Amino acid sequence: MASRIKQCLENNITEEFNLDRLCESLNYSKNHIINVFFEKYGVTPYNYYKTCRIQLAKEYLTNTQMTIGEISNALSFADRQYFSYAFKKETGYSPKNYRELVRFWYFTTIIWFFILNIGFKCDIFIVKGKDAMNNFSFYLVTDTHYYDSS
Repeated sequence: MASRIKQCLENNITEEFNLDRLCESLNYSKNHIINVFFEKYGVTPYNYYKTCRIQLAKEYLTNTQMTIGEISNALSFADRQYFSYAFKKETGYSPKNYRELVRFWYFTTIIWFFILNIGFKCDIFIVKGKDAMNNFSFYLVTDTHYYDSS
């Protein structure tokens, strides 16, 4: 039963949470659904739904060029401000700061990959800066390799 509840929540993650609709679709009372789910997973269905929705927001921020407003709409938040509030409450970062942090770590990882795999035999390493979407780009030139991150 708890796995059915979980599946319903995951299948409707982009829709607004509605416990009444969930109860109706599964034909159980609110108390029964909450208790069964909490007993198996240690969280209420609503808290699980919020966590999943923020996780999907993280994926959108990391892997797409969607604006924060578009992500807010896609995940059925009331508005962009409430999405930003909920995201920061869950993660400790605003959506904008989270996206910048992820991109910074991605950039840093690429640099360390080259340092570790090529050795620090860089003849030229030029950080070109950020583009309009705040993506870092750079050139790396060694005696045997050339890499342009663009």
